Amino acid sequence: MNGILSRSIVAVTIVAFLVSSMGCSNYMSARLPYSATGPSYDDGRPKVWVGADVRVTRNDGSVATGNVRRITKTELVIEKAGNYGVNSQTIPIDEIAKIEVEGTTPRESNTAAVLLVAGMVLIAAWVASWVIWSKSHPGGLF
Repeated sequence: MNGILSRSIVAVTIVAFLVSSMGCSNYMSARLPYSATGPSYDDGRPKVWVGADVRVTRNDGSVATGNVRRITKTELVIEKAGNYGVNSQTIPIDEIAKIEVEGTTPRESNTAAVLLVAGMVLIAAWVASWVIWSKSHPGGLF
């Protein structure tokens, strides 16, 4: 029984770690650094920065993705590399309905959570193994 339990715990831990370390594209709502309510306005969303990978939804519903090259109070310039070179788009700020930043959820926090759960599972497995062992060895350790 102990061998099956130990192998199961190791398998679950490995699968959980592999799932957490595989990356998918995730987008999180962001805000432009120059907002209408002033530069000190902070609603908890990250500011868009030069170099960020973004997805911009325009007022007309069209979507553009790319890497931020320039941000001003009036426009946002994004670039996206393709088969035929680099495509640059200049989007006026007043045409932006929503902007999202790619990958703002830190992978470290995800991995830390998985490692914490794996550690808790291993401790629970150790306690279960110790209880099983102590029942089969009366008067064992203590």
